[in-house]
Amino acid sequence: MCDCIEEVEKRLADRGLNTKITLPDFVLNNGAYRPKLVVEKVDKNVRKKPIDIFVSFCPFCGIELGV
Repeated sequence: MCDCIEEVEKRLADRGLNTKITLPDFVLNNGAYRPKLVVEKVDKNVRKKPIDIFVSFCPFCGIELGV
């Protein structure tokens, strides 16, 4: 597994930006750790919940995550 998220967060902190990446880890049924993208509703009046999205590859370097 790569350390891109930690590296990007360090760079953001070094620049004094009040920013943190939110990709909490979740365990899937097959036991692999995959980050979950944070999603939100576009139209708050629609009763449907947004779907969960788990990424299989690092959004920064493209390395496969979990397995």
